[in-house]
Amino acid sequence: VIHRDLKLENILIDRKTQQTKLIDFGFATVVKSISETKLPYSCGTPIYMCPEMAMKKEHLGGPSAVWALGVILFILLTGQMPFHGGYEEDLFRKVISGKYQWPHVLTDQKGQLAEISQGAKNLVRRMFNPDQTRRPSAETLLEDAWLKSIAMPVT
Repeated sequence: VIHRDLKLENILIDRKTQQTKLIDFGFATVVKSISETKLPYSCGTPIYMCPEMAMKKEHLGGPSAVWALGVILFILLTGQMPFHGGYEEDLFRKVISGKYQWPHVLTDQKGQLAEISQGAKNLVRRMFNPDQTRRPSAETLLEDAWLKSIAMPVT
């Protein structure tokens, strides 16, 4: 199943149990192969769309989801969107270019200077590969050293 609208608004976290739930499967579709089945049309929220969706081309569900997860991770790390534009065409031009910048200065909740680790930056860079056939799979992402270092054990 490909969700097709992964975004922060569709992720819920239970404060008590820390259990995470994905919601809003309105655009979801079932595919035979996440890495081989091409989807013919774009749907979802523009700021989370991968380059191939921005170009309105056929796209692979798995790699497009990895791109959206990269956008989510970037936002969680920085509090900012990696790609933004004054209007949709401007946004899509920036997504297609694949160029984004890390904020020069970040502060934590207490106003202290904060830094994003190189491991986190490397993971986001891999997720933002403009070539959908070279984007890592979800299974590969789960083996990332930085992600493993911060992951909470599943109970």
